[in-house]
Amino acid sequence: AQMDREAVLRRAVARCVVACIGPICSEAARRHDWTVDLEPAHPHMGSLLAEAARASRALLAAKRGEGG
Repeated sequence: AQMDREAVLRRAVARCVVACIGPICSEAARRHDWTVDLEPAHPHMGSLLAEAARASRALLAAKRGEGG
C-alpha cells in the first residue's frame, strides 16, 4: 500500500510545476527525484512568487505536453 501511495505521489508531482525558493530546497527536492522547474534568481519568497506567476502557465503546459 505504501508503494502504491508513493507511486501515485510521484506521478502527481511529475505533472505539477515544482518551484523551490532556493538551492537548498532544490537540492532536497532532487534527492527525492523531483524535477525542479523553477528556482528564483534571488532566494526570497517575493522573488519566488513573482517568477512563478510569470512562468508557471508555460512550464505547466510544457510539462503536460500541451504546447504552451
